[in-house]
Amino acid sequence: LVLEDVADTQMKAKGRISRSTALLVDKSLSMSEAIEVGKQMAAMISAIMDAPFYCYSFDTMPYELTAKDSTLASWEKAFSGIKASNATHNAAPLIMMQKQKRAVEQILMITDEGENRSPTFNKALHQYAEALEIPVPSVIVLRAGNRNSWGHTTKVLENQDDVDLQVYEFDGDYYSLPNLIPFLTQGSKLDLLMDIMAVPLPERKTAYHVPPPLFEVGEFTIQNLQRIIEVKHVAYDWRRPVGKTSGHDTGRTCSLCCE
Repeated sequence: LVLEDVADTQMKAKGRISRSTALLVDKSLSMSEAIEVGKQMAAMISAIMDAPFYCYSFDTMPYELTAKDSTLASWEKAFSGIKASNATHNAAPLIMMQKQKRAVEQILMITDEGENRSPTFNKALHQYAEALEIPVPSVIVLRAGNRNSWGHTTKVLENQDDVDLQVYEFDGDYYSLPNLIPFLTQGSKLDLLMDIMAVPLPERKTAYHVPPPLFEVGEFTIQNLQRIIEVKHVAYDWRRPVGKTSGHDTGRTCSLCCE
């Protein structure tokens, strides 16, 4: 209950998720840690979703999980039949989502990356996007479990120009899990780039300026512009940087106002 309260308070300050999201939880052999993390993440994500949310657990087969509400107790019940066993097929939920025609914009996968079935996650990801005629979803990999296989999947994804990939490692601190939420509430890297491009660039300002005329100078000529116009002993010179004054301020007289 303490963890749930802390997570709820932190999430309320981190915004809501507007992008359709799939949570994929590895339940293969020795992945009990991933299952526990999956319960927490499912509760946190579903509580702040403003778009479709799908949750799957997988070993060599995918298992769709649903809860009646976003409480941790409901997700504990949804995961009650999920036990760590069997081999790993990270692509299994993507294949099911493709058959269900469920398009998402981002995927959070909790896994040790030790996939040992084909097709690979990378291949299935691109087949999924092509079949549903959507951009390749952003992928967030939360590493958990056996460290020896970390990098197996992400190493391939890192070399794909069309995959927006982020990787994080779970160190056993469940109180740190809400820190992942901002990465789900924000847009993709392309969205961020578009936001940056939409910001107008600052206008360049020169240190020199031509002051507005303070009296009629007659014919508009360079000679007239170059005259120092002095009114009430304040000098303006278009050739000097703004803020500088002439020697007139020292008390010397001029032909314009002191005679």
